[in-house]
Amino acid sequence: MVTAVHQRYCALDLSSLTSPDWFVSEQLAAFSSPMSIVLKGVLCLTKTQFRRNTDWIVTVLADVILCNDRAIRILVKDILDKHCNPFLIIASKLLPSGAEDTDDL
Repeated sequence: MVTAVHQRYCALDLSSLTSPDWFVSEQLAAFSSPMSIVLKGVLCLTKTQFRRNTDWIVTVLADVILCNDRAIRILVKDILDKHCNPFLIIASKLLPSGAEDTDDL
């Protein structure tokens, strides 16, 4: 269900940029609310729940981060701040000294 909503939302978001059809905009508006609900749900996940679901969550975030809806992009930012950035900070501390100077990562 979540992937169906996110795929349709992304398709509508992309086509709304080029389509003069007002119905595309109406559909996009209709899918914005369910997409927001999905992202708010992800934001409320515990660390363990987030880790267990990263395979589909990362795909959704990567797709919707570029959408035209500012509210959706803010939710993605909040998810990254809460769930992803702490992992990146921890991972960067685990790198051996000088690892950032190589392309082997």
